[in-house]
Amino acid sequence: MTLLRLKQIIDSTISDLREYEDPDKIPVLLTISSMRPAIGSEPSCGIRWAGMGFDWEHGQFRLYPSVPLVENK
Repeated sequence: MTLLRLKQIIDSTISDLREYEDPDKIPVLLTISSMRPAIGSEPSCGIRWAGMGFDWEHGQFRLYPSVPLVENK
């Protein structure tokens, strides 16, 4: 996905909101893949930061999760 495509999806989503849905109060979550079946909503975490990368990530738009998704052992 490109940054432009993400913007198009977000713009379209916001324009389709109902009057009572406030985009300022809708959380953005990363869905965490799980091999285990789950009942209810899928596991997710929040986004701590989003923005353009630097150095090795120059030219990339990065989303940083609010919790570690992978643990180094």
